[in-house]
Amino acid sequence: MFYTFNYSLANLIVSILMLIVTGLGFVLAIIELKNKTKDDKSDKLIELINEFKNDEGIVRAYYKIEYGDNWYTGNNFHKTEQEKDFDKLFTWANYICYLKESKELNNNQFDCVKYYIDRIINNDSFKQYIDFLERVEHNPLSSFKYLINYLHNKTTIGL
Repeated sequence: MFYTFNYSLANLIVSILMLIVTGLGFVLAIIELKNKTKDDKSDKLIELINEFKNDEGIVRAYYKIEYGDNWYTGNNFHKTEQEKDFDKLFTWANYICYLKESKELNNNQFDCVKYYIDRIINNDSFKQYIDFLERVEHNPLSSFKYLINYLHNKTTIGL
């Protein structure tokens, strides 16, 4: 026995319209998901900028860099509150560079904090501190891996 399909033109039009509506719903869901991801990334960036601006230790350390102070004084620097402030700043900057390297931040988002990161990595005292870590820890990448990668990438490709 053969089964015959008995479709009318109206049934065919309704089926096609249902497929179109379902497809549009799917596309709209994908667009909404992308927008939510962008919003989440923007919220994270705002949170990180606020952390930078509102943490007294980070601000104190950053302004020493900004004003060109020679803050790294070798042995007198270690085990001080100042070292803790700079380590917080470098940890913050390292996390930003991690987000950039892992593509959690796009170039436009990174541009919002790039000036601060560049001021840090171009600072002579920062470079001396990293040199110290290389001698003592033999692996400063364990502390500030992504920040150091960013420094090396900038100097290598001339960003």
